[in-house]
Amino acid sequence: MEIFENICRTCGNDCLEALNIYEDSAMVLDKKLPISDIISACLPANAALTALNKDDDYPKQICRICVKKLAIIYEFNNKWLTANNEFNVALKFEQRRKRGRQSQTSVSAMDPLPLASYTVVDENDQPLAKADNIVFKFEPNESVELEDVKSGGYMCSFCDERYHTLAACQKHHKVKHRHLPFTWPSPS
Repeated sequence: MEIFENICRTCGNDCLEALNIYEDSAMVLDKKLPISDIISACLPANAALTALNKDDDYPKQICRICVKKLAIIYEFNNKWLTANNEFNVALKFEQRRKRGRQSQTSVSAMDPLPLASYTVVDENDQPLAKADNIVFKFEPNESVELEDVKSGGYMCSFCDERYHTLAACQKHHKVKHRHLPFTWPSPS
């Protein structure tokens, strides 16, 4: 319609160097896209706005200022959607990781192994204390036989200290032999 011949469709102002919405393209995100596609992508989905239609009586042109603003909106929408998708992936990964941790703790919560009687001795094999209900707990994924536990399954590579778990042996090494490299002991 000739009444809107020099009017911008988006801002309603007169424009001297207008671009045709249906024939011209604009550079957005390093791509040349038709202006009508950019406008359609940026319009709110729930708004009661008139959709773009080549055959309607509304203005068919857009000013260069509005094209720049439209490109900014399009880029913002694109970044928003990309970030939102990345957040959804990260949240799903975190939920799976939490479920995995919960199932690991329930699987690795083995019943500890009780020993009927255990006597603590000093370096001269003199009894220091006697305990009837000593319970040894195992580290996750650590397979140690009952005989290894009774004899002190892990022996330090640098001294004669024995430990029931690999973790205890590692802690001993950090305290007593921190200047030496840790070697992996095997149950003896």
